[in-house]
Amino acid sequence: MDNYNPMSIMIIEDDVFETKIYTDIAEKRYEEVKIVAMTNSSTHAMEHVRTALPEGIILDLQLVRGEGSGLHFLETLLSDLTIPFVPLVVVTTSNNSKAVHQRLEQLGVDWFFCKTAKDYSHDLVISTLVSLRSTLPLKQKSSRTSAEELEHIRMSLLESPAKKADRVYQRVDIELNNIGIRLKLRGRQYLRDAIYYQVIQPAERGSGVDLVSEKYNLTYSSLVKSMQTAINDAWKNADPEMILQNFTSRISAKNGTPYVSDFIHYFAEKIKKSI
Repeated sequence: MDNYNPMSIMIIEDDVFETKIYTDIAEKRYEEVKIVAMTNSSTHAMEHVRTALPEGIILDLQLVRGEGSGLHFLETLLSDLTIPFVPLVVVTTSNNSKAVHQRLEQLGVDWFFCKTAKDYSHDLVISTLVSLRSTLPLKQKSSRTSAEELEHIRMSLLESPAKKADRVYQRVDIELNNIGIRLKLRGRQYLRDAIYYQVIQPAERGSGVDLVSEKYNLTYSSLVKSMQTAINDAWKNADPEMILQNFTSRISAKNGTPYVSDFIHYFAEKIKKSI
């Protein structure tokens, strides 16, 4: 399972014993699964969805010994526009009526199990969620989330950290090549890493430079000097039209070239919007 991040799953179940069975199975048999939240309350479940953004949900429909109901949770999930995508939802229920099945379909449930069926098992519920993850596309939650953005979200959920790092570095290299930052300059590698860090683990502006300073054991001033030299070299020797096309941020008239912090921030923000 090295090629995938674990699938984050939330369990909404009012029976503590049932919940423990799920967590034990997930821990012992599914390296590709990570339980991120458990609750017996439909209200608390929505709070977990907003904070943990689970990819999959195992939902007990009745919640007799809990708070609220599975149907109420599903209705709230559909109406909440603050989350970028709809998690995959597998419902478990003892009610096998046709009316319940029709309502679950209307509410966009991806799969449902009758607990009294002969082939029902907790293992089957988890394995179904894992299978749905690789076969169903992410469903749009908000009109503000485009199909392209949904695909980026899906890719980030599925790919391993190593693959994501490769993908981000490739994008950084493309941007640096387009702007004319030459490979032979030491500042090129420092800019490359600083932009990468700012994309992968964004904190306050300029934190990427601090991380590069730690990585190469360089003083902040010497690091910035090397990076600024690489930027100045591009503005002096590269194609001006390519620079204008690929760097549209304002530049200080006094300096004539971007400052290091502005350069890193510009490309980090540009790349974050496209990965």
